[in-house]
Amino acid sequence: MARPKNYQRDDVINQALEVFWRKGYAATSLSDLTEITGLNKRSLYNEFGSKEALFLEVLSHYRSLRAPVIERLTHPPLGLHNIRQLYLKMAEAIDCRGCLLALSLNELELLSPEAAGRVSQSMEGLRTLMQANLEAEVFAETVDSRALATLLSMQVTSIAGMGKLAMTREQIQAAVNQLLLMLPTPLNSATAAEQL
Repeated sequence: MARPKNYQRDDVINQALEVFWRKGYAATSLSDLTEITGLNKRSLYNEFGSKEALFLEVLSHYRSLRAPVIERLTHPPLGLHNIRQLYLKMAEAIDCRGCLLALSLNELELLSPEAAGRVSQSMEGLRTLMQANLEAEVFAETVDSRALATLLSMQVTSIAGMGKLAMTREQIQAAVNQLLLMLPTPLNSATAAEQL
């Protein structure tokens, strides 16, 4: 007869998230995971199958945690205003750990194809949302909305990484405000200030 579990699966995923977020996938050992979760290796394997499978669960959980921030890009009407609000919200809620997805980009070659695919898919999803908001605006012909969407989605990972540099919230907000001033002004908007 199987013994009843004395732990909650969601708690284990949350605890594992902290380790992967702090150390990265490659540097996180099974010993790290057993230490933080209080489970032995056999229990971890019985529940998740492998370190890789647990990391996939962690990635899914992390994506659900960050969804409310990214969903800012889906608010109607689409436009540059959504991108501005996303950046401002990120500056207010900066985390000293950075962004797990951005950190995982640095070790894509060390991840399984499935994990690497999920990270890449998340980043492409962000770029696609950026592009949809840009295409809702009317810009000068010199503005390439696809290239700009790529650049702006890269800035999201840069802003998230500022927390790891021990920058103050005020410094990060000042940098974000400067970035906002550099965004192109839509031809269908009187002034950039109206978008703030």
